[in-house]
Amino acid sequence: MDIHKELPGNEFVTVEKELDPKQVTEHLMKDAGANDSVFNKLEQFSALQKAASTIDEAIRQAKELAESAKARATEEAERRQAQAIEDGKEITAKIINEAGKNVIAYFDDVTSIVVGVIDEALKKAKDQVNSSRAKMREQIEKRVWAEIDRIVKDVDRNPQESSHSKPQLTDTSSTDKVPSAVSSIPSDPWQDAR
Repeated sequence: MDIHKELPGNEFVTVEKELDPKQVTEHLMKDAGANDSVFNKLEQFSALQKAASTIDEAIRQAKELAESAKARATEEAERRQAQAIEDGKEITAKIINEAGKNVIAYFDDVTSIVVGVIDEALKKAKDQVNSSRAKMREQIEKRVWAEIDRIVKDVDRNPQESSHSKPQLTDTSSTDKVPSAVSSIPSDPWQDAR
């Protein structure tokens, strides 16, 4: 696509952003002998060429600056993105660390509570066992003494009958020793079981 530029009195085709040298030469040769206007046109042409060249250079520099600015902006954006990712990782690690500490503290609290409840339950169970053992011992002692009393009364009432059905004691004073034998039973019959 040809672009046309016009100088006073003539129109030129641009080639690679400049005027076509052939056309300019032909135009100048044609108008060379005409008058001083050719020199004026040549000066205008030269000024336009310099302006076009300056504009082209300014555009080139502006493009370079834009590319450089774009590269720097991209580089800065990538740096900030990388920094944000690193910051995010650090924050995430701190959050996970804190959460872990909180979970451990929670389990420690729960463990303490459970251990306390178990200790209390064991204490109550031990108290109940001790109380039950004392009651059982008392009941056993009462039954033993009641049986001893019954046997002693039977022996005292029927000394003859008891000789046929029960072995006779040769010495009645031995019944007096029964309470002392019972009292020699340890106060806690389950003492060895502990």
